[in-house]
Amino acid sequence: MTIGKRQAVLAIVAEHPDRRTPSALQIELGRADDARFARAVIGDLAERFGRPEAACSLLWCVPDNAVVDFAAFTSGAGEVAGIAGGTIGARWDNAALAAFACDFTHVAVMGLDAPHVPADIVYGALGQVDQYGLAFGAGDRDTIYVAAVNKATPIFANVAFESDHAATDLIVAAAQLGLSCAPLVGNFSVRTTQDLRRLAEYLDRHVRVAAPRTRAVVAELLAARADAPR
Repeated sequence: MTIGKRQAVLAIVAEHPDRRTPSALQIELGRADDARFARAVIGDLAERFGRPEAACSLLWCVPDNAVVDFAAFTSGAGEVAGIAGGTIGARWDNAALAAFACDFTHVAVMGLDAPHVPADIVYGALGQVDQYGLAFGAGDRDTIYVAAVNKATPIFANVAFESDHAATDLIVAAAQLGLSCAPLVGNFSVRTTQDLRRLAEYLDRHVRVAAPRTRAVVAELLAARADAPR
């Protein structure tokens, strides 16, 4: 990357593990196991992107009422900023705004549903936005696992993240703002228990993605489901 660590940041849209918004994954796992999974993901992302040698800074973007107690889950890795927003798109926009307010010039945004994305993909996204204005990674079902921008624009506001056309929405939003797009390597987002199986297989194949906590918790959750009476 040609930009410095104090210019580039990964803004992770997150929630307190015990107070996450209900989702398909939470419904399938149950609140307690969903919280276990979230804690593991938070710990691994904090270690992967919060190390001194990481090529970008780390900013956790959480609901305003969770700023203080959320910090306990990050082990001091990265800053914590409070954001608002009733939709995922609004929260992603506000995460980017929070990062720009901290004087970062290159911002990558992602959620906790992309715990397996290699660090170099995030760094690559941050490095491409000066040329394109938007760099993003899409997965199957047209999900978005990371997006990077270098200007404070409401680019995510009208993106229906939970639909099957989120990536298409983002491309349209970029065009309306006069931005070009740099598509990144395809991947997937973790939205259901079936995605947990894919996540386990992915982490087994991609040894360069360090996610020991997530790997261990996912293995336990899958084993418990396999042993459950049918």
